[in-house]
Amino acid sequence: MENEVQHTSDGRIEIKRVLSASPETVWRFLVEDELRGRWLCNGMVEPSVGGKIQFQFDTRNLGDTAPGKFLKAEFEGAVTAFDPPNLLAFTWPDTEYGKSSSVTIKLFEKGDETLLHLVHEKLFDDENLVGASAGWHAHLEQLECHLSRKLSPNFWNRHEELDAAYRNKLIRSQ
Repeated sequence: MENEVQHTSDGRIEIKRVLSASPETVWRFLVEDELRGRWLCNGMVEPSVGGKIQFQFDTRNLGDTAPGKFLKAEFEGAVTAFDPPNLLAFTWPDTEYGKSSSVTIKLFEKGDETLLHLVHEKLFDDENLVGASAGWHAHLEQLECHLSRKLSPNFWNRHEELDAAYRNKLIRSQ
């Protein structure tokens, strides 16, 4: 798979993606409610360590074939690092089990583009590992489509394809 998520240790994934925009533009898509809603979810980001980050998922915004279980979800994490336009880190709560994982996103200027380096760690079971792998992979593809002004694939079809591929790679290979 192109731009595949790397599984670097137990409960940790890593993905690097070159994006067709400056770090300043990518940063805006990470922290501004309306722009983040185009590729991930809506929600406010308080611009300081200890601030809140809201996740307001309404998957109808991502395509028409959303599985019912993903229709709407809202939760809140905490900002753990905030250094525009280079570093954003936050907790990602698991509402089902009451545990939190950690996401760190670093942006590096690469000419007219940006290298995005995302690490999601403290994923505590196989389902979370598969879900985060497929989710970040599909969402970052959506981000690149918005930044490059290209037509994006149907999010849910792509997410299902990636979920099956990561499930096969991670769970069946054990």
